[in-house]
Amino acid sequence: MIVAVRERYHFHDVHPEVARELMENCEENRIEVLRRKFKLAHFDKCPNCGSLLWSDKLLTGCIVCNKSFY
Repeated sequence: MIVAVRERYHFHDVHPEVARELMENCEENRIEVLRRKFKLAHFDKCPNCGSLLWSDKLLTGCIVCNKSFY
């Protein structure tokens, strides 16, 4: 599961109902709750486009601009 925010929300491998819950909680600034609930332990900011990224596994690149982190 990967969630990215840059002007709008971007999702990879996320069920639509979960995506809706993620968006609602992000807009209410409940990011820590979401990180614990969905085990989004990996957090990074894309150096290329500035997207904020959360994932339940190691991030290897940005899902918004497709920039590799390696």
